Amino acid sequence: MVNRFLAVLAVFTLLVVLSLACNGLTVVSTPTPTPAPSATHIPQTIHFENDLVEFDYPDTMNQYMPGDPPFVPYPPISLGGELVIAVGDSRSRSISIYHLPIPSDSNLEETMQAAYLTVTHYPLQTGILNANGPVTLAGLPAMQKTYRVFSGEPAYELRDIWTEKDGEAYRVSIWTIYHNPDDLAAFESLADGIINTMQIK
Repeated sequence: MVNRFLAVLAVFTLLVVLSLACNGLTVVSTPTPTPAPSATHIPQTIHFENDLVEFDYPDTMNQYMPGDPPFVPYPPISLGGELVIAVGDSRSRSISIYHLPIPSDSNLEETMQAAYLTVTHYPLQTGILNANGPVTLAGLPAMQKTYRVFSGEPAYELRDIWTEKDGEAYRVSIWTIYHNPDDLAAFESLADGIINTMQIK
């Protein structure tokens, strides 16, 4: 009786081991196929040129000309001048170029200082960038002003670069809604790439 019980137990154990081994072989022999990589957009460069400026920008940004209703910088800070062109993305980030005449009894620095005195609704605070001072724009001496503006909850980091050519002041304004330091650094790097291709005629 004991021998018969041991024989049945041995057969049962052997069947369980064989079943597990077979299942293991089945799993190994039919691996899950690797999904094909999704297609990604490779940004292309668009060249903009008119009678005032020219520069290159990626096609992931939209172009806005003077009078285009969709381009309304927010918060609506006006430093004067006419919009030449702006390029922006869907995340409240933009690079816009303005120009305005410098009064005959003034200079670029005075024109720049007077422009910021007109901003009364949004106090200009020291921002993360904090990089005021002389720079170069399109091979010309320029002045840079960086600041932060709050409009409700979000903070906006702004960077303006001012230069002069033939009695006209040109201002490049980089607007970035603040998400995090890495996001800000990435967009500022993109902006620098665009600015480095800029020419003022």
